[in-house]
Amino acid sequence: MPDVNWQNPEVSEKFLEDAIWWQKEFDLDGSRIDAVKHVEPSAISNLVVKFNHELENSLTDYYLIGETAMGWSGDNLVDNLPQYNAINQYMGEGGLDGQGDFVLYHAVVDNVFSYESKDFNHLDYWTLQSQHNYLEGSLMTPYLGSHDVSRLISRLDSDTNNQDHKWIEQGLPQQPSSSQPYVKAKTAFSWLLTIPGVPVLYMGDEYGEYGGSDPDNRHMWRDNQSQNERERGLRENISQLGVLRLELESLRRGGYQSIFNSSDVVVYQRSTGADSSLIALNRGATSTSIDIGSGFNDHSTVFGSGWIENNSNLLHISQHSVTVFTNESSYFESNI
Repeated sequence: MPDVNWQNPEVSEKFLEDAIWWQKEFDLDGSRIDAVKHVEPSAISNLVVKFNHELENSLTDYYLIGETAMGWSGDNLVDNLPQYNAINQYMGEGGLDGQGDFVLYHAVVDNVFSYESKDFNHLDYWTLQSQHNYLEGSLMTPYLGSHDVSRLISRLDSDTNNQDHKWIEQGLPQQPSSSQPYVKAKTAFSWLLTIPGVPVLYMGDEYGEYGGSDPDNRHMWRDNQSQNERERGLRENISQLGVLRLELESLRRGGYQSIFNSSDVVVYQRSTGADSSLIALNRGATSTSIDIGSGFNDHSTVFGSGWIENNSNLLHISQHSVTVFTNESSYFESNI
């Protein structure tokens, strides 16, 4: 595609007018700004100014999310600071509200969930780094899949060795034949929907649409009638967590505090003041009991089958499971 000369005032104004038109015409809540690092910084700042002037007021705020595609430079945090800084430079006062969390994606998604070359200690550490290394107040977007990569469920399928193929003559990935990738997907999406930020799901991933690299990752969306039992189960699991996130203030707005981590188990807390939720993920093949310390006896199970033993600091979770606990009284009052 040809480059656009954003320094030409007439060109810049025309693009800004188009952006405003789309927002007004379709009553959108915000916009995704593609390929941020490939245009002049003034193009981004001018867009923010235009939105502030023509659309936003004390009652209305639009979410401007950028795509500054970066990577992950290995386990050393210092080596990754340039990645964080490259994303940060387009946010803050007069900048975008947030951006895609590319560092977290590249650090975690395939390493932990797809290939399992990294464990839940790694997951916990890099989730925490996302809270410390982006500009304060930025609404970052964690994600598991996108139009730029092969489908998540195909990458999670250990029986598929052609997940990056894109053309039919290469041999394309097919619908998984076992439950294993769907179990992995439930764990991955449970993490995504219970950590800070504004999570994004690539349409079709919510039931496990399969496919290779672009364009094979763009299959038509399939409705409930054309999904199999495993796909419907994954979709229902994600739907329940989405509703829970909507109903729990601590899951939407709370900070992130690591409570426990090991190779196959991670427990973390999301809290806003007195409201608190506790999330326990176990990807291991055995049940386990964990001493999580005091302060959680008022938390009850709202998702999954785990439990906290009465008058004890022990949290019990079964194999391949996800459990969410909360103490939010407003949730229990509205769900009686």
